[in-house]
Amino acid sequence: MCSADRTQASVYGEATVDGSTTVNYLILVKDLGEPGRQDTYRIILSNGYDSGEHTLEGGNTQIN
Repeated sequence: MCSADRTQASVYGEATVDGSTTVNYLILVKDLGEPGRQDTYRIILSNGYDSGEHTLEGGNTQIN
């Protein structure tokens, strides 16, 4: 799902950990301009894990 201004997106689904445990995940990304120096990500799992928001150390998020 993308925001109307295409600066934020979320990806969600279900994953299997170590072949047995299932968790739901949510990945939030922000595209804060070129060339990607301020783009961020956050990963949240249904088991309570939350990475917090982090700036990408390399690469560039582009939301289309």
